[in-house]
Amino acid sequence: MKKMLAAVLALSVLTPVLAQDRQFLPKPEVEALATDKKWIHIRVMDQDKVVWDIRSGGAFYGNNLSKNNSDSGTWLVNDQGQLCVKWRGRSQDRCVAILAAGENFKMVDANDLQGTYAELTVE
Repeated sequence: MKKMLAAVLALSVLTPVLAQDRQFLPKPEVEALATDKKWIHIRVMDQDKVVWDIRSGGAFYGNNLSKNNSDSGTWLVNDQGQLCVKWRGRSQDRCVAILAAGENFKMVDANDLQGTYAELTVE
C-alpha cells in the first residue's frame, strides 16, 4: 500500500512537469503541414470525426463527418505556431497548437495547452 501511495504521489508531482515540457511544432513546420493539406481529426470531447481542408491563400473548409455539418472560413499560423481558424458560419473560432505523436499528431486548443483537443492525421 505504501509503495502504491508513493507511486501515485510521484506521478502527481511529475505530471505537471511533463505537461510543461511539451514541444509544439514551430510556425514554419505548421505552415508546411497545413498548406494544401487535409487534416482529419477525432475530437476528444465528443469523438466526432472532422476534416479540415486547408488551402494556400488562406481558404479553409471544414466538414464534421459525424454530424454532417460543414462550414468555411480563413486560416493563418500565428507567431506561436498555432493554426488559427476564423469561421464564416456558426462554428467556434479557435487556434490549435500541434504536437508530434509518432507518425501522427495531436491538436491542442490554445486555451488549454495542457490538454488535447483532437487526434490528427494529415493527408
